[in-house]
Amino acid sequence: MVVFTNTEFTFYREGQRTVYGNYTYGTGSICGISTSVPVIRFAYVNANSTLQAAKATVTGNTLVLDYGGPCDAPINTYKRVF
Repeated sequence: MVVFTNTEFTFYREGQRTVYGNYTYGTGSICGISTSVPVIRFAYVNANSTLQAAKATVTGNTLVLDYGGPCDAPINTYKRVF
């Protein structure tokens, strides 16, 4: 599960908070995609990684975060819960 506010995010696994921090939304590139695409840039507060970008695709109530699937990086899918 992931929760977004206007500027912050929190990822959860099995009900426990795993990573959190701030994010920005813009355009950029990720591994395996040579064109500029919509990305979310995550700046982690509590993890070793300081910045990570994911291609963000929203279709209806589904969010897909592609961290570089063509390069065997994770692709995570989330469904909006009301």
